[in-house]
Amino acid sequence: MKANVVFILVIFFFNCEHKIDTPLEELNKQETKKNINAPVAIGIEKVGKTNFNVEILSNGKLQANSKAEIPFELTERIVSIKVKNGDKVVKGQLLAVLDNTNTTIKLQNANIELDKAKIQLQDILLGFGYNINDTTNIESKLLKSVKIQSNYSKALAALKEAVLNDSKTKIRAPISGVVANLFAQTNNLTSNYQNTLCTIIDNSRMQVVFPVLESEISKVKKGSSIEVYQYALPETIFKGEIVAVNPVVDIDGMVQVTGLINNVTSLFDGMNVKIRLIEVIPDKIVVPKEALLLREGKYVVFVLKEDEAYWTYVEKGLENNSHVIINKGLKEGENVIVSGNTNLAHQTKVKVVD
Repeated sequence: MKANVVFILVIFFFNCEHKIDTPLEELNKQETKKNINAPVAIGIEKVGKTNFNVEILSNGKLQANSKAEIPFELTERIVSIKVKNGDKVVKGQLLAVLDNTNTTIKLQNANIELDKAKIQLQDILLGFGYNINDTTNIESKLLKSVKIQSNYSKALAALKEAVLNDSKTKIRAPISGVVANLFAQTNNLTSNYQNTLCTIIDNSRMQVVFPVLESEISKVKKGSSIEVYQYALPETIFKGEIVAVNPVVDIDGMVQVTGLINNVTSLFDGMNVKIRLIEVIPDKIVVPKEALLLREGKYVVFVLKEDEAYWTYVEKGLENNSHVIINKGLKEGENVIVSGNTNLAHQTKVKVVD
């Protein structure tokens, strides 16, 4: 009886093992076969001739295209300051006012001295038979001589100087721009601030100065386009162009290049920036970098033909940060595989997906 029970149990376990394991093995085999035969999902891009942007990247510094140091031309007390740092001003706008007590007195005295000189000039001219109100008939040499004798010329020059000095008590902007480096305060002497009120920076346009390797200088031309980025806001692009190339290579093998960008009121003089220089090369076959693979030391792309990926050797040309020129190996109208191509082999079955 016991022997029969053991025999039955052995048969039971054998049957259980067979019924559980066999379907799993078969399922794995079927799944593996299914995966091998399944087409690979890919993305494609049609080849065509287009413009290619050659890019040179560099770091540089911004400089105001125009700026003016605003001096105190007189040593006087500051009565009022009409602006503050960061204010936008226009040419001719009043920036500050100085105490004009001294200049007003000097102006009054200059007018008095001129009046005295006019009286003396009149007396001398009358001695020659002329009237000061009618000098058209007076010989020029004589008129010049009597103006000097009467101190009229000297008094007239002193009056002009007094008028000029009085005008300097009202300080105006010589250019339009933004106020910077203003540290002066009212009720202080101008000499306390090294006789300087502020700087006016014309930030409607900015120069950007940056170095380029001498090996790349052939790609840099006056008028070439550039893009400028702030470190803090790299997504904000300011466009400009090259305006000057310094024809000297420094000890580090670099050439200094100057660009000009417009509408940059949010940028500051002296700011560090990144520059991307762009040279356009027309009519080139260009593919995304993702399409280009290196296999066995040679460059390869996969071209879609019907539902298969075809291994194609190509000759690589210039590249930028996103695309590369293909000099040989591709024709216009071919569909290049740009995604899902990492593990492809020649004539692998593929399926285009969006």
